[in-house]
Amino acid sequence: LMVGIGDAERERLRVSVYSEDDVTVTFIDALLSEDNKQLVDIVRGADVSAGIYKVLFDKHIGEFVKNIVVLDGDMEDETKGAIGRNRSLYYNFVCLPGNAYPENQIFKFFSKLSEDDAFWERGLRGYTKQKCFREVDIDEKGKSRIKYWFAMQDGLRENGRMLLVRRWLQDNPKVVEEFNQQFSEAYGKVMNVRGRS
Repeated sequence: LMVGIGDAERERLRVSVYSEDDVTVTFIDALLSEDNKQLVDIVRGADVSAGIYKVLFDKHIGEFVKNIVVLDGDMEDETKGAIGRNRSLYYNFVCLPGNAYPENQIFKFFSKLSEDDAFWERGLRGYTKQKCFREVDIDEKGKSRIKYWFAMQDGLRENGRMLLVRRWLQDNPKVVEEFNQQFSEAYGKVMNVRGRS
């Protein structure tokens, strides 16, 4: 997409992508197409709530009006979500797939995934379903415990969280397409706003 353009033009076309936390970054890394990845710099290490991003946007802080913000899917909910209620206003906000916090979607998927699925490794040292759920019960409902479960996966298997997300996406390819479409639309709107300033 950016082949054959000069460095100055390439930089003019790049936008920063802000997110709530490293979990959202894991999902962004897994969801974004290579074409979209060429257009952005993903800000890593931020731990900022959706409410703060919304306030920064509402106060017209340039950085948060002229770049993209990715939030958890529950922010898109039209009755409870801060963004979903005013979707047209927040043109540069993109929400992750689903209507819940992302760790919960992954937890539910893997709690139901068969122990015979090819994703699981075999043997005593393998990354089995039993190992994946060794510290958090498969029937867990508490948000903090489910978030803990997801966070600990990198310690159980190299790139564990990313591997979980990618396996989930194998069974949910449409969300990748929809996310990239929404992301591309937000990018276009950001470019329009930048062109007017």
